[in-house]
Amino acid sequence: MQLSQEVADMIRSGKLRAIAVMNATPLKIGDLPPIPPATDFAKNMPPQTSNFGLFIPKDIPADAAAAISSAFAKATQSKSLKDMADSKACQVVNIQGKDADAVLERVASIHGWILYDAGELKAPPDKFGVPRF
Repeated sequence: MQLSQEVADMIRSGKLRAIAVMNATPLKIGDLPPIPPATDFAKNMPPQTSNFGLFIPKDIPADAAAAISSAFAKATQSKSLKDMADSKACQVVNIQGKDADAVLERVASIHGWILYDAGELKAPPDKFGVPRF
């Protein structure tokens, strides 16, 4: 598995063939045929995504948090960022606050339970308060 932004150029050039993506929706890279989601083949597999962004301390002053939030929201609307993301087969999203926390919790749950189900963890994640999504 690789992140789409790491291999998009190789897929476009024909040096690498993508079999599936871990998301629940197909991935489109330029004019190439869509890459199907792994969930088409493994119906019980939870979709997985990778998110990158800014993390700030929860106790940051409110005015600083508001300024960062506003700047980030503005950046996610910029044409240059959208063009760069498109060239790397990524999506620009603006997920903040409790919504971002929920995304991170879901990803941690999926990865923890996959590792447990594969026998790589001795204790089930719910022992530590991590529900199965």
